[in-house]
Amino acid sequence: MQQEENVAQWAGFWDETASDAVRTLDESRMAEKWNKRSGKFGNSPDQERMQKRIRKTVDFLEEAGVEIKGAKILDVGSGHGSLSLPLARMGAKVTALDISSGMLDRLNDASGKEGLSVKTVECSWWTADIDKLGFRGEYDLVLAARTPAIRNAECLEPLNE
Repeated sequence: MQQEENVAQWAGFWDETASDAVRTLDESRMAEKWNKRSGKFGNSPDQERMQKRIRKTVDFLEEAGVEIKGAKILDVGSGHGSLSLPLARMGAKVTALDISSGMLDRLNDASGKEGLSVKTVECSWWTADIDKLGFRGEYDLVLAARTPAIRNAECLEPLNE
């Protein structure tokens, strides 16, 4: 019962705070939007703030007992790799899934320059078939942090499978 209440609470919070752009149901429009933003996305002058956010996420995972080194991690809505890259640097085997080819191109470039092994998959989480993709039961951890890929509570369900 507690888990259902928690999901309902988070779903309600999401509905209250999500922008109309995130609620867009048209996958091609969403991909186009993120492809246009991919060249400059993450190039914020406030890199220190972004690095603190990433460190807080990694610290949270470690405090929760996640052993990152050697873990198989799926990063849903990975974008240009703000979490995928640090996790790969720490020794995780990362699969990065995103709807935007532009974002994944940036991630591939960055991981290639650093000699990191990050597998990228261009796909919408909304219509992804986790069985056809071979994702079911394959990951130690599935992340969906700060991503419009999770637009409602139903989008969270495959993360638990």
